[in-house]
Amino acid sequence: MEKVTGCRYTLVLVLDKSGSMYDNNRGESLKLALWEIGSSLEEGDVVSIVFFDMGISAYYTINKDYLSVFEKIIEMYMPGGGTNIFGGLKKGVELIKNNIDDSRANKIILLTDGYGTSETKNITDFIELESKEGIDFSSVGVGEGFNESLLRLIAQKGNGSYYRAREVEEISNVFADAVNSSFSYVAKDLKIEIFYHKKMIYSKLYGYPLEEVKNNQLSININKLPCNINEISFIKFLLDKADKTIEDAPLRIKVSYFDPTKLEQIEYEEEIPLMWSDESELEWNVGNEEKRLYAIAILNQSLKVMAEAHGNNNTKDAIKALKSGIQQLKEIFPDAKPKKVKALFEEVNKYLLLFQKIDSGK
Repeated sequence: MEKVTGCRYTLVLVLDKSGSMYDNNRGESLKLALWEIGSSLEEGDVVSIVFFDMGISAYYTINKDYLSVFEKIIEMYMPGGGTNIFGGLKKGVELIKNNIDDSRANKIILLTDGYGTSETKNITDFIELESKEGIDFSSVGVGEGFNESLLRLIAQKGNGSYYRAREVEEISNVFADAVNSSFSYVAKDLKIEIFYHKKMIYSKLYGYPLEEVKNNQLSININKLPCNINEISFIKFLLDKADKTIEDAPLRIKVSYFDPTKLEQIEYEEEIPLMWSDESELEWNVGNEEKRLYAIAILNQSLKVMAEAHGNNNTKDAIKALKSGIQQLKEIFPDAKPKKVKALFEEVNKYLLLFQKIDSGK
C-alpha cells in the first residue's frame, strides 16, 4: 500500500471480529491488510483500532512503532461472538475525538461482514451528527451476508466512500485501498455559492448539508473532498409564477477551495443556463432512492434479529423485531412501496404471521 505523501492521518479502523470472520479465512486476509497498513504509516500519524463483536472486545491507539504494534495486534485477533456495529462506531468516535485535528484527515473506516443489532436510523443519525463535527466515515462490506444498504448509508451520511470485497482474496487490497484513497483530497474548505433568479424558491438540497440560504443565494460548505468520491448532488427549486423567460437568467455558481497539491487557494465562477421543461419524476426518484436504502437496511436488520431470536427459542423477540421493521417501513413509505422493497416487505410479513401462529399455539 502506497501512502499519500505529506498527508497526516488521524485514523480509526473499526473492525468486525465476530465469529463469521472465521469463514473462508476472512480474518487471515484482514490480518494481511493490517500488516500492509502498518508498514505504510509515517511518523506523526495517529491510528486507533477498535475490534467489536457483541461488545467492544479491544481497542488501541498507536502513534509510533506502527509495524511492531500492528504485528502484536494481529497476533491477538481471534474472531468470535456477535456483531455490534453501532457499539464499534461509537467507540471509534470516542477515540478519534481524543486526537482530532483540523489539519489532519480525520477518518473512521468500518469493516464488517454482518448486520448488527441496532436500528438503522439510530446509526445513520449518529453518523450524520458526527460528520458535521469534521469526522468522515467510510465502510467496507465483506462477502455476501452483510447489510449493504446500511453500509452505503453510513458512507453517504459520513461524507465517505463505500467499498465491497466479494471474495476473501479481495479483502486485503480493498481495505488497504479504502485507507489510502480516502485520505487523498482534491479540495479542502470547499465553498459553493449559488445565485438564482428571484422567481425561483429554494426547496431542498440532496447529497450534502446546506449551510445557508438568503436573498436568492445558497451556500454549501464541504470540509474535505476525497479524490475518489463520485457523487451527484441535486437542488430542488419551486417556481413563483415563472415562465419560459426564466431561461434568460442563468444560475451563477461561485466556487472556492484550497488545493492541497498546488498548495494554493482556487476561486472561479461560471454561469449555468436554465432550460424550461415540464415537471418530471426526477425529484421523486432522487428522494426515494435514499428512502429505498433505508427501507432495505431496516428490513434486512429485522430479519437478522428475528433469526437470532428464533435460534434462541425466543418467539416474542422475533415477533417484536418483525413488527418494528414493518412499522418503520410504513413510516418511510406510508402509501406505496417501490418494487425492490415490496418483495422484502412481503417476506417479513410472512415470517410475522408464522411466528404469531407459533406464539398463539395454533
